[in-house]
Amino acid sequence: MLAAETVWRVLRFEHFKLRQLSDSIQRTLSIEDWHCQPRQVQLMRELIQGLRGFIVQTHRPKGVVLEETLRAHSEMTEFLDALTRDQARCDCLLEQAADALDLLEQGVPRAAQRCAALLEEHNRLLTSHLVREDTVLRMQVLTDEEWSNVASSISAVTGGKSQPDAARTMR
Repeated sequence: MLAAETVWRVLRFEHFKLRQLSDSIQRTLSIEDWHCQPRQVQLMRELIQGLRGFIVQTHRPKGVVLEETLRAHSEMTEFLDALTRDQARCDCLLEQAADALDLLEQGVPRAAQRCAALLEEHNRLLTSHLVREDTVLRMQVLTDEEWSNVASSISAVTGGKSQPDAARTMR
């Protein structure tokens, strides 16, 4: 079960990082008149891009083999399909929020309110998604061989490098 623990340490660390990134967006939204301050608007754009980049370039590639392995268990199909729909919705919300920032910079009324609403919805959905991954997926009993394959795939994605302080941070 060492492989399973290794996988979950990496994923828990990344979920922690995703929550941090999303919380940074929420903190920026809480700044009074953030949308009237060019530096805050630029910061918001960078935060959205950073979150999107982390998801696409770092987090999702590590889950490919885990998802494939879980899909081999027919009882997981409906749950995994729901997670896939959540991911697509999260992607869409971030894209729409970035588009709203473009409109804000063009002086479109209510673009800031739309951006904030989209990002708040994204935060709720992402948080719910991560909780389900941390609980339901964590409870799945895979064989040692399956966990070993997942751990190997994560190692291959990271080029053999471990997550920075993941093992120490998430104990």
